[in-house]
Amino acid sequence: MFQRLPDRFLNGHTYFVQRMHEKVKQDPYVIHATFQFSGTEGKRHRLREALVWADPPEYYDPPGGLLVYDADVPENLLKNATSVEGHFNLVNHQLLQVRSALALAQKLGRVLVMPKLYCGFDRWWAPHEGRIPGSQTTLPYLCPMDHVFEVESWLRPQPEEEFGDFIDFREYSFFDNDGVPESVKSSEVVVELVHSCSDGTCTQGTGGVAPADIKKVVAPKNLTDVDAMELLREHNKTKVIRFSSMVGTFGGFVDNADAEKFSRRIKRYAAIWCCKAAHPGHIWYDMEFDVVPHTDRHMRTWDESNPWVPTTGP
Repeated sequence: MFQRLPDRFLNGHTYFVQRMHEKVKQDPYVIHATFQFSGTEGKRHRLREALVWADPPEYYDPPGGLLVYDADVPENLLKNATSVEGHFNLVNHQLLQVRSALALAQKLGRVLVMPKLYCGFDRWWAPHEGRIPGSQTTLPYLCPMDHVFEVESWLRPQPEEEFGDFIDFREYSFFDNDGVPESVKSSEVVVELVHSCSDGTCTQGTGGVAPADIKKVVAPKNLTDVDAMELLREHNKTKVIRFSSMVGTFGGFVDNADAEKFSRRIKRYAAIWCCKAAHPGHIWYDMEFDVVPHTDRHMRTWDESNPWVPTTGP
């Protein structure tokens, strides 16, 4: 009798979350994009992350170029992500970096290459204590984008008068894909962030970055969107802008209209985590959780007297 092996015929959880094929060092026969939370777009994105989806050539060389950054995921946040609060501390630290990168991508007109995202608790539709009951998920884990972001809603066109077009993105494994042409990989500028330019170090030129033909720009932290535009003006045609960090990189928008448009956009990008033993048991991620005051996507106001904390509902 034919036996269905959980490490060879994989559903969307055993492959994308438990990663059973890696644990047993076996290539799967079948991948089923179940156990995901963003409809058809979410399924497609998961297969892209896994490098098993073929896109047309223009997907790998978008006209406006790409923006990518080296993510900061502190070891202490990973070690302490074994509670709901710890999970949100870990994810929120990453959300701040994604938010800064999206702001720069909006101003520069570039496509953001998403970083790898790490979660402390799994996402499911019933109460759990970090893992889906019966699963062999190793916590913390490399989580699919749809565990944190509403991939389908993000990509859904919105009326121009309300949101404008979305900020496009690519999967974290983008540069591992054989479809990315060498002309894209070899056209890169690295932006290296420093605390201050008072010593005159913020100059442009080729730095000690491998490969040797990649240019380097040294810049201060807390760049406004206009600062970034001016800094990278001569690199408009460079295919890849890579920031050495996104921690403390973005200092805000100069134009209030741009800031408001950005805020409206990102309110609908974040997803929920689920589930605590409560009614309701889900908690929405908030990409402006640290902004005081701010109003979230559900018109809840968070301010100094009522700061954002992981809160179930609405």
